[in-house]
Amino acid sequence: MGVREYVSGLEKLLIDACSQVQVQAKTTGCTGVWVNDAKIAALGIQVQRHRTMHGFALNCNTDLKWFEQFVACGLPNPTTSLSKEAGIDITVDQMAPIITRSFEKQFKIEARELSKIDPSLDYEIQSLL
Repeated sequence: MGVREYVSGLEKLLIDACSQVQVQAKTTGCTGVWVNDAKIAALGIQVQRHRTMHGFALNCNTDLKWFEQFVACGLPNPTTSLSKEAGIDITVDQMAPIITRSFEKQFKIEARELSKIDPSLDYEIQSLL
């Protein structure tokens, strides 16, 4: 799988996750996930030595007033959140298992907790939280 295909897969899994809470999202010519002309998720990945370090920010119940202070991703488009679009409070904790299932479906894998794969990682994982 190439880098662009991987980024596209991340976008697709975020669109799928949004649809699980009745928010219709899409991609555009710009990287990320959008609802109409408003960005709801940003992506960033680094590829080094055939390994990816990836991240995405899906705005769940984010205080959107913070986005008035800067131009998100260098684009003048507005920013939105799942809570705003759905009209109900949708938290990160609610979305985490939905995103995990969407990730598994998109990449045809089974997600497992690192601490269960290697218990010695538990301390390191907890120190990051």
